[in-house]
Amino acid sequence: FLLQGFESALTDFGTTIELYEKLIENYKKRSKVKFILEDYRGAAQDRDIAGSIQPKIAEAYYKRGNIKYFLEDVEGSCADLQKAGELGYMRAYAYLRMYCGQESAPADTIAVPEE
Repeated sequence: FLLQGFESALTDFGTTIELYEKLIENYKKRSKVKFILEDYRGAAQDRDIAGSIQPKIAEAYYKRGNIKYFLEDVEGSCADLQKAGELGYMRAYAYLRMYCGQESAPADTIAVPEE
């Protein structure tokens, strides 16, 4: 039953994308469903499209970096996670440590509490 719901969601997102092809939220949501269904390549393609529509969205790089890791594209994963961190998505640095062996965030990106 659950699988049917996800398949139906893919169809619905496909229809919505046909109507509103520049709305990145639809690509992001469809990517998430594809990821759940283990269609990692399809999920990555949707993240690529979302990123091309709005290339400065740090979360898109972060999510695509994680998807690329599941595709065993470690180099691509690390590049996307690095870009996400540079754009301000601090969570990316934890994954850079896990996936890429990077020890810590660059000093200029670590938030220091004000006194």
